[in-house]
Amino acid sequence: RGRGRAVSALRPAAPGDLELYRNLLNILHSESAPFTRELDGVDARGYFDYSAAEPYFSGEEGVMPFIIELDGRTAGLAAVTCAPYAKPGCDFCLQELMVLPRFRGQGVATQACRLLARAHPGRWCLIALTSNVRAVKFCQDMIASLGRLECCGRLDDESAYFEFRVAPGEGAPR
Repeated sequence: RGRGRAVSALRPAAPGDLELYRNLLNILHSESAPFTRELDGVDARGYFDYSAAEPYFSGEEGVMPFIIELDGRTAGLAAVTCAPYAKPGCDFCLQELMVLPRFRGQGVATQACRLLARAHPGRWCLIALTSNVRAVKFCQDMIASLGRLECCGRLDDESAYFEFRVAPGEGAPR
């Protein structure tokens, strides 16, 4: 795992990607719903949170949405924030990461994380839903391959946080 097809692009999302991002976030929310009380139903359009994508397209400094592409096809999304939106003491926060099921198990998510880390060395944080064992395992493996875990723990009864450091030059493909 972690090896496989390389991400052909991790491109910054453009304003025209809002609808795509909204739909990809809805897929992520659908997959996360069994693990959290926050996503307890959909609206009349079938969205868990229709407006969830808007903050990523606000144009505010420190908010960076990305589209993950593989072989010219949309494979997923990622979102990174920095101050003032990252956890205090962290330079960056991996806010969102989702790879479509068709592209999973091919190293796409790990490669996207490596590209982000290489472009943004520093102290990172991320949050995972603790009952989503697969996501927590991915976070642990990804952090081990990218940098150095500095601390982790429970954020609340549903979530764990991880803080890790990526030095310049780390995060390069192995």
